[in-house]
Amino acid sequence: MQIAGGRVPSAGVGWQAGDTIVLREVLDGRVRSARPLLVLADDLDGVVGYLAPRSQVAWPRLLGGAQSQTPDQGWQLRLEQWQGPGCLFQLPAGEAFAVVLFLDAEDGSPLGWKVDFLAPCIRTEIGLDTLDWALDLLAAPGLATWTVKDEDDLAQLVLMGILDEERLVQLDAARGRAKAAVVARGFPFVGQWAEWRPPVGGLAPLTLPTGWHVVSRPAHERRPVQSSGMGSRVLDADGTAWLDLDLAGGTLLHGHAHPEVVAAVARQASLGLRSGVPTAVEERLAEVLTARTPGLDRVSWTDSSYEALGLAVRQARAVTGRRLVATWSTDQFDDDMLRLPPDPAAVAKELLTGAGAVLAGVVVDGLDLLGSLDDAGRASWPGLRELLLRLAATGTVLVADERRTLGAGATGGLGVLGLGGRVDLVVYGASLFGGLEAGAVCGRTALVVDDATWAAGRARPGGDASEHIHPVPAAAALATLRVADPIALERLGARATRVRAALGLPGFGPAVRLPRDVAADLLVDHVLVDAMGWAWLSTATDDADEEWMLAALRPVLG
Repeated sequence: MQIAGGRVPSAGVGWQAGDTIVLREVLDGRVRSARPLLVLADDLDGVVGYLAPRSQVAWPRLLGGAQSQTPDQGWQLRLEQWQGPGCLFQLPAGEAFAVVLFLDAEDGSPLGWKVDFLAPCIRTEIGLDTLDWALDLLAAPGLATWTVKDEDDLAQLVLMGILDEERLVQLDAARGRAKAAVVARGFPFVGQWAEWRPPVGGLAPLTLPTGWHVVSRPAHERRPVQSSGMGSRVLDADGTAWLDLDLAGGTLLHGHAHPEVVAAVARQASLGLRSGVPTAVEERLAEVLTARTPGLDRVSWTDSSYEALGLAVRQARAVTGRRLVATWSTDQFDDDMLRLPPDPAAVAKELLTGAGAVLAGVVVDGLDLLGSLDDAGRASWPGLRELLLRLAATGTVLVADERRTLGAGATGGLGVLGLGGRVDLVVYGASLFGGLEAGAVCGRTALVVDDATWAAGRARPGGDASEHIHPVPAAAALATLRVADPIALERLGARATRVRAALGLPGFGPAVRLPRDVAADLLVDHVLVDAMGWAWLSTATDDADEEWMLAALRPVLG
């Protein structure tokens, strides 16, 4: 047959041999993939087209460059050169599958068949729109053998609701017809395949025509919803990459989807999701946590960060027999929590000194200090250290709140104040558990009142399930601590210090304190920050992330 090649059709009603059309996947008004096809035939049986090697295609990629397998991962379209073999597409009219014959790029000989199950194609002015339903059949050139591929991706589409019951019925019927055609070597595996094959040496690569990416999309579907994340960046539902300086409120010390944390979670999930008795991962985590904070030899678990701080508060009261607990945090538990005001340190000192005789404990998080005290308050931290030492001498319990500041050291704000060795209780939250919700409190044996709920460097045997930590976040915690080795934390601290100096902003550990009114302005540059005015760095933050952050913040800060 004579092939002209390269002519773009003027309307999507009928195409002539030699027209170039675009086979696109479209979901929620977004193109998910696009391939240019040279039309070889268009009749009542359907459309036949050819994808030439080295043609320009648009392919769905994740932030790291891997192919997006299912839409819930999110995707960015990248223009690439098709590296696969020549592909003859037979798209039967009204059918929920396409048949592809792979051809050797050199001599045009058949390499094998694939049946792609997909939504019946819709004709447009530019070509054919569909959506891949993930499931494939692969068959040998002679159709003697065949295998099923990507059933796991199909299951994910069902879970997402992309394939509802009606479409599943449609898919099952199409699967039956395709298998029958393979076995019988019938339509569409018979016909003019030999005629359609390009000449030896192939055809010139195709390019995507103008307007290949334009799809009409309802406005109500345009919403910034995260689909996936990697390191310090996330993809939203529109395929836009964002620099994530929010990092789930600073709880993602190693950024999104760190491979060691992901692997630990996946492995533990395969071993069991819950237990009424201690698990090996729980025992190991108790040992690691107590080794991390010398002098603290007991651990108690909770189901959340909030509950962990509540446990520390109750423990301080039980040990001292007093009720009042002071904190700069906005967390409120009851009327006996003394909320230290956002005033200079002198006011906080006056309140602490006056309350000293009835003070059960002081909860210190360096972020709260930086967030609430002005420059004079920050300058008086040494005076605050002396005050806390005096209070500790009277029996007041010092609580290090490390729920957000895991990257700053084993005792958080109290460590920065030079009181790391005087800490009585350390509170851990989601930042320890890889962003998963769980909590833990480390304490001294002398401060343990209810011994039944505390593990001595290891989980105690027996007890009901509520006294044991969920093994999946425990596994994530072990991986998080393993990755947070001294070298990684030193590099993180150095980067955060460099960023703070470049911007002239205060901070603590991996955090940078921003003016609270800049968050909306940063959205223009696709930068996310904590709603409370914090920008968080992670061990995954690289030089490109740092440059993006500085470029976005400098104009906003003036």
